[in-house]
Amino acid sequence: MSKDKIRIVVRGCHNQAPFLTLAKKNAPDLPPGIELALLPCSGKIESHQILKFFEQGVDGALIIACPEGACRFVEGNLRAVKRVAYAQEWMEELDLEPDRVKFHMLDSQASEDINEIINTFYSAMCELGPTDLTGL
Repeated sequence: MSKDKIRIVVRGCHNQAPFLTLAKKNAPDLPPGIELALLPCSGKIESHQILKFFEQGVDGALIIACPEGACRFVEGNLRAVKRVAYAQEWMEELDLEPDRVKFHMLDSQASEDINEIINTFYSAMCELGPTDLTGL
């Protein structure tokens, strides 16, 4: 499958802005079809919003959160874990691979390379191929 046809949304906590800013600055290092945006908190993502991405033709959704215990809203990242899991359950009900939705809590040392995380997820989506749900 052509990698040019894969679309992925990446949503991350605005407290992780340095990582997402770095990712945006290194856009030439990222594959095409990646849409990056910040959330006030990863806990603000709702399961129905994740499913809506797929309705709009996205092939994968990656939610990036603060390290455990570092959420400024105390438990926002823990709420996000539950919401992503719920969206994954619905993905199975819709005959879509639950692996198309990934939650990644950054390590507390902030030593992870956000571009590597995105590229790894992108490669996994390329292996799965497009959902072909565009226009539903």
